[in-house]
Amino acid sequence: MNKNNKIFDIYEVVTNQIIEILETHKKLSFTKTWFPVSGEIFANNPVSGSVYQGLNQLILCFLAIKRGYTQNRWLTVNQSKQFDVYPRKGERGCIVTYVSRMFKNEKTGRNITNHVLEILQAGGTVPEGVETIPYLKWYKVFNLDQFAEGLPEKLFFHGESISFSEPEKDLAAEEYINLTGATIKYIPYSENLYTLLSRQQKANFYCPDTDTIQLTERSQFKEKAGFYRTAFHELGHWSGHKTRLNRNLSGEFGTPEYAKEELIAELFSAFTAAHCGFASQITNNAAYIHSWLKCLKDDKKFIFQASGKAQEAAKFVSNLVASKIGEPVLMDQI
Repeated sequence: MNKNNKIFDIYEVVTNQIIEILETHKKLSFTKTWFPVSGEIFANNPVSGSVYQGLNQLILCFLAIKRGYTQNRWLTVNQSKQFDVYPRKGERGCIVTYVSRMFKNEKTGRNITNHVLEILQAGGTVPEGVETIPYLKWYKVFNLDQFAEGLPEKLFFHGESISFSEPEKDLAAEEYINLTGATIKYIPYSENLYTLLSRQQKANFYCPDTDTIQLTERSQFKEKAGFYRTAFHELGHWSGHKTRLNRNLSGEFGTPEYAKEELIAELFSAFTAAHCGFASQITNNAAYIHSWLKCLKDDKKFIFQASGKAQEAAKFVSNLVASKIGEPVLMDQI
């Protein structure tokens, strides 16, 4: 199998896992959450101390719930070898992906990756006349529950569910929203002829022309968490304004561009809500789910493009917020 076919297979495997998440959500009458509601919220590696990012995070959390694992901690076989412990016979690992880059001389086409990496490691930048070619790589991880006995006890999580109290949720979410500096207008919503015939048929939206978020009055939301998830979703769109990350926000409903932007905002909301202590439910908008599934099935790279933009947006807004309190820290959990 050549490299291109192998890369295509990776895209296909990961895309199919996201399709399974969304279709499972539909079968459960749109009640599923992106992240677990008990135990550790974010999938992590207890040996390296890293928290998995982007699509890896969503898929590992989904598999932990689906397979009934008691842990949301994952290791490679090479990491478990140091403890002379291996996955039990028949256990299936999960593919974790990451982007690597090849560098070529634009004139000669010669692979100069090692030379460019030396420059980058020394603090330099990619030289002019060099083509950067990103490509997908992967490896497998196994949940701690999949290993035979013998892993050190320190690798396991034994604490209470990592979540926040209601006041802490409010404090974290309110501080996050306020520190973005986004202009938010709260308008009571009622369904009438005007709202049905105008843009206000969508009660909550972001308008890039005025760079303004409109939200329904808080009292009209059924639950507090629902309000914050909606606010975060619109902040996800807000991050794409031409003065920020300059994404294409002009797509019309039913187009791949529109579906991608909605998925970006939805993933942004999921990551941000989880950081603020809320269990983030996958949208119950059947039209969005349908359009995402169609795009996923038509384009195996669709989810990678959307999740990459969502990750970029979450880090951008997180750093914006953190910089205003003097603590610029990347949101490494995404």
